[in-house]
Amino acid sequence: MSIKIEIYTSALIAVALFLSVGCSEVRKSPTNAIPDTGAIPDTSAGNDFPPEPVLTLTGHTHEVTSVAFHPDGLILASGGWHNDCTVKLWRMPDGSLIRTLYGHTRGIESIGFSPDGTTLATASADHEIRLWNVVSGECTRILKGHTGPVGNFAFGQDGLSIISGGGDSTIRVWNLSDGDCVQIMKTKSSTYNLAISPDGYTLVSQWCMDSIKVYLFDGEWYPSSTLGWYLNYLKDITFSPDGLTCTVVNGRYDQENQIRSWRVPEWTRIEPVVRAYGQMQCTKYTQDNDFLIGGGGLPYEYGWINIWHIPDNYKTVGFKTHKSIITSLAISKDNKYMATASYDRTIKIWTIDSIISFLRKNQ
Repeated sequence: MSIKIEIYTSALIAVALFLSVGCSEVRKSPTNAIPDTGAIPDTSAGNDFPPEPVLTLTGHTHEVTSVAFHPDGLILASGGWHNDCTVKLWRMPDGSLIRTLYGHTRGIESIGFSPDGTTLATASADHEIRLWNVVSGECTRILKGHTGPVGNFAFGQDGLSIISGGGDSTIRVWNLSDGDCVQIMKTKSSTYNLAISPDGYTLVSQWCMDSIKVYLFDGEWYPSSTLGWYLNYLKDITFSPDGLTCTVVNGRYDQENQIRSWRVPEWTRIEPVVRAYGQMQCTKYTQDNDFLIGGGGLPYEYGWINIWHIPDNYKTVGFKTHKSIITSLAISKDNKYMATASYDRTIKIWTIDSIISFLRKNQ
């Protein structure tokens, strides 16, 4: 598995998707893109009124568990849970539905595009990872081998491999050219969280209930170090776009969540340990590395968004939105939009400018 940089073909894909709308099972419905009336003001925290999402996307019949932007920012993919089991592709920025993909038999756990944007991958509780042609919507390959739900995955930087973690306590590396599993790494517990660095040479994954493990790539993946630091109930792992920071979210529903970060590649702790309003489930960095945004809340009660200003010692503000917990968060590579998915069966689209403006007004 060589590590190389692929040239994006995003523009061609966007054109092809546009031309293919008339000759495939594409549905476009204005009712799927509803201008939102705004989020719930966080008056209890004394903050200014929070930003309003520019769109609310509806169509999933059960909880929405994952969202991801195409590399060109013109497509958003989303995955449904329980009996929904579908993947939906939405055209940005108008929010029209391009198509719905069927095939999984249980809920979608995670979703993501290949670096060149030609392939969409979906991981499911049905123990499978499916690969889809972004233009045609065809399922081109099914990766089978996990004996439990596939919780999360990441594309290799070259786009030719996928690294996945599952409920069977394994991390598996897949060669996408033939679908073969080329490496299996055992863990001490279910591995539902992992992330790969932007350069493709560092993998961080859940190792057991209270620690994460760092792997390095040199022809194949090998363990490098284990990070503990009381990481109970690990929920999310993410790298900053510059690859110099790795951040994890941990904490139970009945406990205050903590955001912990390490400097890469030294793996030294970054202080302070950041506290979070609400129960965080997911985090993403803005493309300039200056802001960390997290989503969470409480199931079937409310969703919550936190924004941390990293240069200002992780100064944070938060606000309520959605009618249930936020399960997934994505930021477009052009740093224009953010998408949040929720148990309330909706996806909200926000401008990054409005999110940052809210933080600056309330610092």
